[in-house]
Amino acid sequence: MLPRDSAQPPPGVGPVPGADTRQRLLDAAERLFAERSYEATSLRQVTAAAGANLAAVNYHFGSKQGLFRAVFLRRIEPINTERMGRLAALEAGEAAGQPVVLEELLRALMEPALDLARQEDGRWFARLVGRAFSEPGEHWTAVDAEFHEVRSAFVRAFARSLPHLPPTTLGWRLFFALGVQCVLLAGASQHQRITGGLAGDLAPEVVLDELVAFAAAGLRAPAGEPGT
Repeated sequence: MLPRDSAQPPPGVGPVPGADTRQRLLDAAERLFAERSYEATSLRQVTAAAGANLAAVNYHFGSKQGLFRAVFLRRIEPINTERMGRLAALEAGEAAGQPVVLEELLRALMEPALDLARQEDGRWFARLVGRAFSEPGEHWTAVDAEFHEVRSAFVRAFARSLPHLPPTTLGWRLFFALGVQCVLLAGASQHQRITGGLAGDLAPEVVLDELVAFAAAGLRAPAGEPGT
């Protein structure tokens, strides 16, 4: 393993011919942050992988944290736009008297991110998102604001769909459901290792079906007594 402050990029990470400097920096940082974590990745490693210099990072992003935020925003903004569009369609039907189906609400929240993870240019970002649950830090706090509108809108929608759940119970159950999604995003082989091979490989759309069914069942379960 290379030392943390080494400028040498890992195998397979290098400049992308024809891409501009900003794009190369974003691509290199996304992969290194996903592979090594934010803390274990130095700007020297990023610039070496991108074929750029430290001055380019300062010019385009201002700092390492600014670079991380830019890496995150270029992927999450389209995902959140799709989420809000799907939610708006469901709410339009709700306003017309058609109840929102819990499974469709879960798909609106989860499917855009899982779709990106299946794309070649989205797999590193998917792994990076998977780190969010295990690597708290200021770099994550800085991007959390990007979820405020989406989070608030979906929480209200889930509360309307599940009126039997107290807010605290709903919050925990959504946390559990999104935690499972982050495990899926973090690594495609984890299901085999954790279950000793019991969880066989499935087509991505079937995995999504199973995730939605699991999350919906947990969310629909009766609320426990306070303090139990």
